[in-house]
Amino acid sequence: MPEKNSNLNKNTNKATTFTVPFSLGKFEEYLAISINNSSKSYKEEIINQAFKFHSQGNIKEASKYYRYLIKRGLNDHRVFSNYGVILKDNGKSEEAEILTRKAIKLKPDFANAYANLGLILLDLGKSKEAEISTRKAIKLKPDFANAYSNLGNILYTLGELKEAELSYKKAIKLKPNFANAYYNLANIFRDLGNPKEAEFFYLKAIEYKPDHAKAYSNLGNILRELGNLKEAELSYLKAIKYKPDYTDAYCNLGILSKDMGKKEEANKYNSILLEKEPNNIFFFINAKLNFSPIMSNNKQIDIEREKYQKELYKIKDRNEMYYKSGGVFNTDIFFLAYQNRSNDKQILELLSNTISKIKGIANNNSNLQERKYSKLKRKRIKVGICSEYLRDNHTVGKLYINVLIDLLKTDIDMRIYIPPELRKYSGPSIIRNSFNSIIDLPESPIDAQEIILNDNLDILFYPDIGMSSYTYILALSKLATIQVNSLGHANTSGINNIDYFITSDIEPTESDNNYTEDLVRFPRLPFNYSVPKINKSRLSTETKINFENNFNIGLLQSLYKLHPDYDKILESILLEIKDSRLILIKDKYDYRTKILKDRWEKRSEVLLEKSIFLNRMSSDDYMNTSKSCHIMLDPFYFGSGNTFYESMAFGIPFITYPNNQKTKIASAGYKQMKLKNPPIATSPNDYIRWCKLYSNNRSLLIQTKNEIIEKANKYLFNDREIYKEYYRFFCEATKNSRKKKKEAYLHE
Repeated sequence: MPEKNSNLNKNTNKATTFTVPFSLGKFEEYLAISINNSSKSYKEEIINQAFKFHSQGNIKEASKYYRYLIKRGLNDHRVFSNYGVILKDNGKSEEAEILTRKAIKLKPDFANAYANLGLILLDLGKSKEAEISTRKAIKLKPDFANAYSNLGNILYTLGELKEAELSYKKAIKLKPNFANAYYNLANIFRDLGNPKEAEFFYLKAIEYKPDHAKAYSNLGNILRELGNLKEAELSYLKAIKYKPDYTDAYCNLGILSKDMGKKEEANKYNSILLEKEPNNIFFFINAKLNFSPIMSNNKQIDIEREKYQKELYKIKDRNEMYYKSGGVFNTDIFFLAYQNRSNDKQILELLSNTISKIKGIANNNSNLQERKYSKLKRKRIKVGICSEYLRDNHTVGKLYINVLIDLLKTDIDMRIYIPPELRKYSGPSIIRNSFNSIIDLPESPIDAQEIILNDNLDILFYPDIGMSSYTYILALSKLATIQVNSLGHANTSGINNIDYFITSDIEPTESDNNYTEDLVRFPRLPFNYSVPKINKSRLSTETKINFENNFNIGLLQSLYKLHPDYDKILESILLEIKDSRLILIKDKYDYRTKILKDRWEKRSEVLLEKSIFLNRMSSDDYMNTSKSCHIMLDPFYFGSGNTFYESMAFGIPFITYPNNQKTKIASAGYKQMKLKNPPIATSPNDYIRWCKLYSNNRSLLIQTKNEIIEKANKYLFNDREIYKEYYRFFCEATKNSRKKKKEAYLHE
């Protein structure tokens, strides 16, 4: 949140030397004498005494003076304005507004009061009125640095980040040592996806205010994003040094320690948080509901899942749990899908049913029925799309952006909701350039719920619930008549408010039992994926693999997809193909790669001896690496999406075993491509057989490669017709829903 700057009126009557005689009587008696005294300087001394207490931070004494002065009928604009600041800071914004407007009425050119009124109106959610009041303050006082900074806060709230940036810079020009303006400017660059600029301005804020705890904490977030984990840790510790009760910094330290693999330290910081606020659901979830991304064995999977459920029952049994609006807690449900257990649905339903009952998390707007009724008369279907990953350099964006753009050809009224994290990337520019209705959502998902609800949608489409904590919290509420999930993350949401899950007809009938939603099976993959292309000018020479003397097997997946059961299969492949090498990419967190290597070291020497772990790389280098592999492996249990498409572009046979697999994208893709003899295994042994077949028969490998490229270009990529399936589904679902609602209203 931006740092706000209230404007106080300080001691102004420097000519008065009167000493306040506190020993002569009670406070009230003394003030009565003071107010009734005909001496103007005497009254001014009392007012200045109140200002002195206020500026020293003695709010209790200052408030005592202000209340009595007002009660005695002293109409002083400075008193009204200053007491309004105190009321605002104590959450009494309605009363603060009344007093501040009285100050303005008494002195219509009072710039400080207009600036303070802007802050009060912002707290009351009246952002546009706040902007008008703050601009009035600037007009009255053109060199008013605080007002420029506060205007930046208001513009930030309105989502006008570029204008906010200019306002903060104006404040700094007027007041070069303005620490809060530097801090707020850093927040802007953070949200605009420019971490290096954000780092620079956080450091400037700290330069002018060395004890700026929030700047240290946010600087830690930026350093963590940049991969400087040790520096981030030191920055968080500095925040705590200057503000020992700073829960945000402890929370960030807990998350960072977990990312660094320091489990004991993470537990320590989370324990401190729970000691401070034992019933804060945000802290409880972040501390207790988590999974290890890389599991050492099946026993660990079962232990962690059992513990996860026990912690959920603790939440269920504690009625005193509360939620502070705005916090985005992380339930870690992303990792459930990779563990190959049959009770994901039960755990996810328990999770959603438990936490949605905590006051303040789910939006139970009483006007929803009236909103639904108003939709019955509307001709066009109104559809909202919300994802944190709609950018062209992320798998979700590559799968869905083209589909959404194609839907613009229809008569659907579409709007795109941009969560805060998405704003940090340049990738959404294609979305902003293509759609007229773009809504930037606020930091708080609770505030975002109300924004979406007020748009009165027929359908709200989340392509990837489970990928993002922000959209998961949104999805707990019924924000549209129909709510839809899809294959961005191939697992059920477990949320009763999500009605449908869009997949392909490759999903067997028995899959229905694994979803809280009703499955909608399109006749082919529900994506429009463009043909991947390598920009050769951006290639580095470091990542190219020499494949002339070896049989390179690509396993270019996130390491958390490699289930412990899969190790045995990989070992067999490497043992049976003598010249084979397994090509992998290191995890962005070093400790995760180490855990996998330790697991493999205990299992078999061959797994490490014949594996090459490449450093993380650009997307162009990544595709070039894929191109250098002879075959690619689809992991057991949770298959590939993006890697499959990229492999098809370069004709790399993609060995898949769809049995008990969450996504089945590879097998569905082969079906769509009409490949004659696709490498779809029918058993673990058949999976190994396919690898050996291609290693022993290079002519078959070349033949398959040529066929894959031909069929992929013809049937898989650039599916410009799949949007029609979405259109048909959206229309039919809306029609049925409206029919049911109409019948219900007719019977009321």
